[in-house]
Amino acid sequence: MALDFSLTTRQLLFAMDGVADATLPVLPALNLPPQSQASLLRGSHLRYTIAMLPFEFMIFATPLSQASSNAKRGGPWQTKVHATAAANWGGLPPTAGQLAVSITHLFDRFDPAGQQPDIDNIAKPIVDALEGLVYDDDYIVTDVLCRRRSLDGDLEIQQPSQLLLGSLAANREFVHVLIDDAPIREEHL
Repeated sequence: MALDFSLTTRQLLFAMDGVADATLPVLPALNLPPQSQASLLRGSHLRYTIAMLPFEFMIFATPLSQASSNAKRGGPWQTKVHATAAANWGGLPPTAGQLAVSITHLFDRFDPAGQQPDIDNIAKPIVDALEGLVYDDDYIVTDVLCRRRSLDGDLEIQQPSQLLLGSLAANREFVHVLIDDAPIREEHL
């Protein structure tokens, strides 16, 4: 669920019973970023979206890498990722703010012939497929974590969601995608 609202200075003043001096004290109460406050005070139109994060979904398939011709924009893999995310996103508007994307490929057996995609090529088609749905531009994705784990191995997962537990119980290959607010960068420098 998300709260999506658009405001203009006129609409804000109307909401405050037309008292012009009420604009300044109200803006901090709205908890808007300083740039948005300045934009609103200049009379610009402001669109601000608050989405319920974290958002997660599963894709029950082998991921295709960026290098695969099927993974290119609009290909079957990206179409599947987009459709699966859309079914779980619930028609919410795209979110704003810096985001972190965590992608985990859980596979049922290792393929020594190298049929598994390179881990460093899995993320791009997934991140691109979510553009325009979960976020307007993938530029706001500041952190990406991509992993591959065997379902046959010992998995130690701290605080798994019910969705992840149910997917693990199916004991078949899937990709887990988790989108959340980006962590404070200074913690990782």
